[in-house]
Amino acid sequence: MTSINLLFFAQLRERAGMASLAVELVEPVSVAELKRHLVSTKKVPSDCFEGNVLCAVAQTLVDDNHIVELGQEVAFFPPVTGG
Repeated sequence: MTSINLLFFAQLRERAGMASLAVELVEPVSVAELKRHLVSTKKVPSDCFEGNVLCAVAQTLVDDNHIVELGQEVAFFPPVTGG
């Protein structure tokens, strides 16, 4: 098993109740599968990924179909607006 490091920013940090989390996985998973795993194992609340949540893997913006390799860093954050 290898861990992946998760980072939560802004409102997602508040929803998750933490800024970071290490999760042990045995094989690569998609971002969507990772989200389901986090909610089903109660590592994050069920409302953590509601609404528009962006994801970056290894500091590159990705969609829910992207495969997360073991040992990578995954960040979840709300959309950023400017003005």
